[in-house]
Amino acid sequence: MTTRRPIGLIFDSASLVRSGRSGDNWCITWADDDHQYTAQDDGCGWGGTTYWNNRVWRIKGDPAAPGLASSFEPEFLGGYPNYPLPPSTTGGWYGYGIVSVDGTLYHFVTRCIDDHWSLPFVGAKLISSTDHGDSWLLHDGRLAQDLCFDQDPGAMFFLHEEDTWAFSQISFVQCGKDNSDAKDDYVYLYSPNGKQPHELDLARVPRDRIRDRSAYEFFVSHTRDGKAVWYANIAYRGPVHTFPEGWGLYSWLPSVVYNKPLDLYIMTTGGTQRPGTGEPDDAYMHYETGSLGFYWAENPWGPWTCFYYKEEWINDSYENRLYQPKLSPKWISDNGRDMTLIFSDAQKDPRGRSHTVNYRWNQMRVRLVF
Repeated sequence: MTTRRPIGLIFDSASLVRSGRSGDNWCITWADDDHQYTAQDDGCGWGGTTYWNNRVWRIKGDPAAPGLASSFEPEFLGGYPNYPLPPSTTGGWYGYGIVSVDGTLYHFVTRCIDDHWSLPFVGAKLISSTDHGDSWLLHDGRLAQDLCFDQDPGAMFFLHEEDTWAFSQISFVQCGKDNSDAKDDYVYLYSPNGKQPHELDLARVPRDRIRDRSAYEFFVSHTRDGKAVWYANIAYRGPVHTFPEGWGLYSWLPSVVYNKPLDLYIMTTGGTQRPGTGEPDDAYMHYETGSLGFYWAENPWGPWTCFYYKEEWINDSYENRLYQPKLSPKWISDNGRDMTLIFSDAQKDPRGRSHTVNYRWNQMRVRLVF
């Protein structure tokens, strides 16, 4: 292990690869079969012209070489086998947090209010698969394909929590292959605090009780020596980190990966709809490009140190509208310096239509500077 701490970031522009037809968000985990699994929202993914609000894909192998997207061959994994797509009047279900723990995939499906296509998110269902996605169950053991689009509150895992929509948009901490690098017997999950997305919430649950809502504990505060205080009642939670205010509601969902060679947790996240570019609760969210931040911590509960931040995240074009940065938990170099950044782009085409030019899987190597 090393005691080095990153102080900056270099983007390897030559490694940029765009793949697939369309989609965004790309929460990602590394499973026991050595494949990665990613949740894609609002698009066709890598599969023809059928549009999905939510699908899961299996990703085989290593990153593509620059300019050789054909060498990057994700294999489609149907998120809900044998379950028909909902009618056009029923929407508002999106896949976010996904994690592989002890051979099981756990996946939170976020719920929008009143079948609306987008914000606000008000809750989430937890589904799981023990056969790498061939079948899915709700947290209570019922078949997910029968109830995925059911609005029964009894099928929800989180719903209207404390009137803030907390833990409706969720991201798991990724700790190596099938969670094998975890330092303790807990699984950790983050969520922007609903109506106050700049406040980052954190929860933990024993790895063998992820389906049990009563087993969850919520971060309250740090002690003077940096330890975490936890409480079972979600009402007593406190922010584990605070980001800049004024950004849109679709901001600050983090991607946190344990970088084993560095013995550090690396987080990337960003704001959408920069202050002054639209109303914070506007559902459209991407009038301009978002921000991008990188942080390190020695524990999932921080404290988090920022080592890179750009308020205007530009990749290869000033027309970019970038958002939802993610880090691959698998594609990390042996020395921990190189990681793979995955991101979404709502860039407009020449006709002014947004979510077109680069609205698909985007990936690029980044190098941590010490």
